[in-house]
Amino acid sequence: EDIGEVEMRVCGKRGDEKRSERAVDREGAGSKETLYAGCGEKQGLLSAVIRRNASQGQDILRASLVLDQPPERALHSFGSALLELLLGDAAVVLNRAAICEASADSTLGVMIARHGRDEALPVLTTYLRAQQSNGFLQFDKAEEAAGTLIGLLMGDHQIRRLLGVAPPPTPEWIEQRARVAVSQFLKLFGPI
Repeated sequence: EDIGEVEMRVCGKRGDEKRSERAVDREGAGSKETLYAGCGEKQGLLSAVIRRNASQGQDILRASLVLDQPPERALHSFGSALLELLLGDAAVVLNRAAICEASADSTLGVMIARHGRDEALPVLTTYLRAQQSNGFLQFDKAEEAAGTLIGLLMGDHQIRRLLGVAPPPTPEWIEQRARVAVSQFLKLFGPI
């Protein structure tokens, strides 16, 4: 079984602050030596999981932003994918782990930001600029428009998931949220 998946399952069951090498070992990952053979340490293991999830997420987001589709359709696909990624269990577990360790070491938080938002935002920004060139969108700064779309999509839902006061979103909720956010975005930045 994939070591990152065992780590994620232990984090989700026990709470991030209670994660230990023994707990991961008991879940079926093998010895501590086996656990860290490819990663070096607990930080290395989480870093590998973050990079893997981010890579998969980037592929999904890039695939959603198809230029020959109407912007409403492509942005809806992007929004649905982003919501699913950021509100899903894996993202919640990784973000909680980063938060738990932030006061002592911000490495995980920095890595999540670098491999998450810092890589996703340019993908969206490039797409928005292309659609502006095609005459479908209108804005002064693509980065600000991208930030607006992400804000409309996310609202406070990610923080509510991290706090444990919101359940995992259903596919229907994700579709509806993406539809409303993209509609609002296009009212702000669509052509006049």
